[in-house]
Amino acid sequence: MTRTTLVLGIDAGGSALRVAVAEADGGPPLATASAGAGNARSVPEPVLEERLAHAVGEVLTAGRAARVRCVVAGFAGAGITGGAAGADDAGRGRAQRALHAALARHGVRGARVHVLADSEVAFAAAPGTPPDGLVLVAGTGAAAVRIRGHRLAAAADGCGWLTGDDGSGFWIAREAVRRALRALDGRGPDTVLLPRLAAAFTTGPTAEPTPGPTGPPDATPSGPHPGPHSASPSGPPGAAPTASPSSPHPGPPSGPPTGPDPAALRQVLIDGARAAAEPARLARLCPVVFGAAADGDAVAGRILDEAADLLIESAAALGPRRGEPLVTVGGLIGPRGPLLDRLAVRLSGWDLTPHPVPDGLPGALALARSGALTQAVS
Repeated sequence: MTRTTLVLGIDAGGSALRVAVAEADGGPPLATASAGAGNARSVPEPVLEERLAHAVGEVLTAGRAARVRCVVAGFAGAGITGGAAGADDAGRGRAQRALHAALARHGVRGARVHVLADSEVAFAAAPGTPPDGLVLVAGTGAAAVRIRGHRLAAAADGCGWLTGDDGSGFWIAREAVRRALRALDGRGPDTVLLPRLAAAFTTGPTAEPTPGPTGPPDATPSGPHPGPHSASPSGPPGAAPTASPSSPHPGPPSGPPTGPDPAALRQVLIDGARAAAEPARLARLCPVVFGAAADGDAVAGRILDEAADLLIESAAALGPRRGEPLVTVGGLIGPRGPLLDRLAVRLSGWDLTPHPVPDGLPGALALARSGALTQAVS
């Protein structure tokens, strides 16, 4: 009896890496597995190799390793902002070495191996695996990416939390804290964000982030992205919060924040933001902002409108073409993403309809099956 050949798909985002093995001629995955964060820039190479080896070993049981003929892996941090994926020597090189070592440990030899950016495999998850189009990533970080011939051709933003990622989960949470402080000082309008953020810093955020690509290199599910497919990071990896506008939010703060002393309230917000330290942790406050907007808070609503406008600004920089494929990924604009409706309204003027995907794993399998990647084996 002839045994079918197999393909391996990998989506290594800023929050988690996922691996699936499937028959080359179609059908659902035979097995899937996951491990910790897979950002090729921020995860040390030995750790990345161990995580890949663990997940690959989980799916390559029962003699499957000898039947693998193609491996396609998308990594957060393996695509440089504004350039081709292959231009990122640091992230891409680290991903290649870690992946080849992990595959060799489990006996995968002679297979074609392609290392891509996570935004590339995310785009390939669109129906029909189109070769050209746009990807928008909004998780912890944010980026817009143009795909041409299945490869990253150009990018806008994805510059990291310090210098970019406009409209991301981190951006939303940071703006919420800033505007709450402005309200406290009398420099801005009143907002329920003030007591609700103080409560969140006192009791902890109400929702955990979900993985998603981070894009180049700081967009992660990333993701949020998150991250981010990631769009995850030379900056901090991560993924974005998943919260609908009706998500629960904290009640009134207890202790000093409820008192009449504005100085105590100010210190809670400042210290809380500093303690969050990592962008992915601060981005977990997004549900507070969406909850406040759903309750009619004008300041929170404006923050979310501005976030959507900034994502559109990044997409516009890449010259969108009417009706071309557009994939959205990351906790904010992936399936059921809480910013997706605002984004869709703004994209309608370009005759673009978002196709949200949860991650790039189906795209990695589709590319491995299609043989569409003709570039030399990595």
